[in-house]
Amino acid sequence: MPALAASLLAVVAVSALARKQIGGHTGDVFGAAQQVAEAAVLLTLSALMGASA
Repeated sequence: MPALAASLLAVVAVSALARKQIGGHTGDVFGAAQQVAEAAVLLTLSALMGASA
């Protein structure tokens, strides 16, 4: 569940930044949001696995 929360937070941050910087969303923004969400999930899972070891 923490990974899902990190992913959601990351996508909301990218969305807010895109809205502020360029006034909306494009396909590039969606691609960037996907990449940021994936990185957030992987970092969160890595941190959780490291904490339990």
